Amino acid sequence: MAAALLRLQFYDCFIKGCHVSLLLGNSRGIVSEKGSNSNRNSARGFDVIDDIKSVLEKECPQTVSCADILALAAGTLFW
Repeated sequence: MAAALLRLQFYDCFIKGCHVSLLLGNSRGIVSEKGSNSNRNSARGFDVIDDIKSVLEKECPQTVSCADILALAAGTLFW
């Protein structure tokens, strides 16, 4: 899972900073980065970020962003 989360972090933050666009799902006929052909079978680890976000939202609602979660999850797996 460490490699998968690091890949998500790299692709999310590579061009214009961390904006978590890779974590967004498809919406109203718009194919997101998460659902695109290039990421559909290679990007994974979304469930880990979703699980962490759910726990944090219960404890401190609207405080920690998914970008922060992704950065910390990817970074702490290598320590």
